[in-house]
Amino acid sequence: MKSYGLTIFLYIILLVLLSLSACGGDDSAADGDSDEETEGALWDGVCTEERSGWEKCDSNRIQWCHVVEGMEAHFHEGLNCEALSLTCVEHELEEDGAVSYRAFCVDESMTCGDGEFACSDNTAQNCIDGVMALEPCGTKHCHEEADEAVCEYPGDEECGGHGQLVDETCQCDENYETDPEDATNCISTLSFPEMACRIFNEQKDSVAEEHHLDATDSRPGPHAHLYEVMEVHLLAANASNYMHFPVMETGEYVMFLDTAGVVANIYDKDGNEVPFTNPGPNGKCADVLVDHFHISGTYTGDGSSPEPAIVEFQVTEDTEVKLLVLMSEEEHEHE
Repeated sequence: MKSYGLTIFLYIILLVLLSLSACGGDDSAADGDSDEETEGALWDGVCTEERSGWEKCDSNRIQWCHVVEGMEAHFHEGLNCEALSLTCVEHELEEDGAVSYRAFCVDESMTCGDGEFACSDNTAQNCIDGVMALEPCGTKHCHEEADEAVCEYPGDEECGGHGQLVDETCQCDENYETDPEDATNCISTLSFPEMACRIFNEQKDSVAEEHHLDATDSRPGPHAHLYEVMEVHLLAANASNYMHFPVMETGEYVMFLDTAGVVANIYDKDGNEVPFTNPGPNGKCADVLVDHFHISGTYTGDGSSPEPAIVEFQVTEDTEVKLLVLMSEEEHEHE
């Protein structure tokens, strides 16, 4: 009996050990699942004040961390790699001992050597970790600089269109100052949210007649101009109401509205959903611009004309909405 009891005891010990081993195996598998979910990610993707400008890949599109006084740190939309049939990759940068991260849309079939770059078919090509990162320039022109290919506007207006050049130095308009890095250019003294507030407040009480739009129940709807306040009439009788604004180049467009809860979705010219984020009110004039959207616009044309980004509205009663769509200046600064 003692022998039998000892056998049972040893058998129980063996079962316990096997159970512990199995649990250890499950933990390993869980860790593996976690790795698969974040495959290709080089950082945790959390936007904080210390990570201003950091970029990440999210659903095969680029997002970048934006920090501005008066608002919580949040992400903006960058290039949509999926729409360009490219792959989003993250890249670690180190400068003066500080680490940051950038993201690129790459063609994994285009291998390259370190430092290689070129302009081809009005697309900026720059080698990142052995493969080519591609950026279609749209209505901009591709230009080869000393160490990279960039997209830029040819023959920019004098002083950026915000001043006059006097003796090789710009005399800048109100709310602009001379660029400390380029005396022939003027830069805004206002943050992008403040600029949107100023433009909207200047125009909202005297919207031009041609900027009064009747949204339609079919796409693409009437044309909304950039940088102008538009008044859009939405009908509850329509299942959906549509208008569109022009995508001039690949980048982020920001739509500010004086009415919340009316935007249902955003589409490209082919009817595909366009990525966007909706942080809520503009923190610099939250009582006026009560909602806004960061929209990832992808330009796929030949540069001769813009392409529509189509906004879908849904309302339960007839509604007049005033809105303003801007090309994100902060994205240009970020680049």
